[in-house]
Amino acid sequence: MKKTAALTALLIIGSASLVSAAGLNLGLNDCAPAGGSINAPASCAGSSGITIGMVGSAIAPAGMDRVVGCEDYIDVETNQATLSPWWTLDGCRSNAWPVNFDFTLGPFTCNDFWAGLATGSGSISPEHSAPNRFQMKLVCATVAENPMDTVTEQYLFKVNILRSRSVGIGNCTGCGQAACLVLTRVIINQPDGAVGGNATITAPMIGNFVTYAGGVVAGGCPGATPAQDRTWGQVKSLYR
Repeated sequence: MKKTAALTALLIIGSASLVSAAGLNLGLNDCAPAGGSINAPASCAGSSGITIGMVGSAIAPAGMDRVVGCEDYIDVETNQATLSPWWTLDGCRSNAWPVNFDFTLGPFTCNDFWAGLATGSGSISPEHSAPNRFQMKLVCATVAENPMDTVTEQYLFKVNILRSRSVGIGNCTGCGQAACLVLTRVIINQPDGAVGGNATITAPMIGNFVTYAGGVVAGGCPGATPAQDRTWGQVKSLYR
């Protein structure tokens, strides 16, 4: 009886370890295990190229056997009372942050789960939680169902914030405004009715944020902002 109880306890501990291994990372230009700086310096002398390249990745919990897409939420907060025009990515610079889910050409540090088959887009929440803060929402979908294991860190998305309209005629002022960008939540989607359902991941592993121009903001980096979960049917309908 004592041996059975001890074995049961070990199994419970092992199961808890597997569950706690799930988590997310946000890195500059690669997934966080690649290391390197988490700060992108302000670069306001021109209007071409990428100034912040973000890569999101995650390890899934158990039960993700029929993965068909994901949702990702990035909170952004600047160090001023209000967003500068440069940081108004749903206004003055609404086309300055292309979203990509294709890792077939690299980087290659983490695993390319989507294998070039995911399509999607991003949007800015119309309800900013503060005058100097907004939330990016990214969503992607695939036509195939594939299992996502509990040990491999998977690439999920790329977001590039461009230098466009930083200088020159019609520029958007405020390029030097420091900011903190936090991956607060990832939702791994499975088809409606799939055993295990969807998985929401909020725990950071190596790190869930990057900074721009030092990222000094009042109170530190922003925390999670609640957002409405979608069913897989609602996500899929966006890409029909």
